[in-house]
Amino acid sequence: MLKRINFLLVFISFLLFFCCRFVLAEEIEVTDASTKAISSIQNVATKSGLMNQTNTSVYTTVGSLIGYLLSATSVVLLILAVYGGITWMTAAGDDKKVDKGRQIIIQGVIGLIVSLTAYALSAYVFGKLAATGLVQ
Repeated sequence: MLKRINFLLVFISFLLFFCCRFVLAEEIEVTDASTKAISSIQNVATKSGLMNQTNTSVYTTVGSLIGYLLSATSVVLLILAVYGGITWMTAAGDDKKVDKGRQIIIQGVIGLIVSLTAYALSAYVFGKLAATGLVQ
């Protein structure tokens, strides 16, 4: 049961992260729907950065992918730390549950530190590559 709840929490967090990241609602009029829909989709893609014609290099794509993966990892680890806090608070004096909650929080915080350090390191490396002119 607990594994199923953990799976659902991870699935919902990924779903929320990726859906909210790319979806920008925009109204489309019914008249001449095909051309308005295409222009609207292109407008949304441009606003979200998915259709940026100037940054089409491999380095930019890899940097964006690293950023998305590290952001998703950070969200999952933050949810894990909150779950550990809830486990600890609902332990009702049971030492095993308190220790379990404490270990979950510690593991979540360590994971967040590692994830944020990796994000900062990748941002620094790509920033330096951009400054030297190797990456546009």
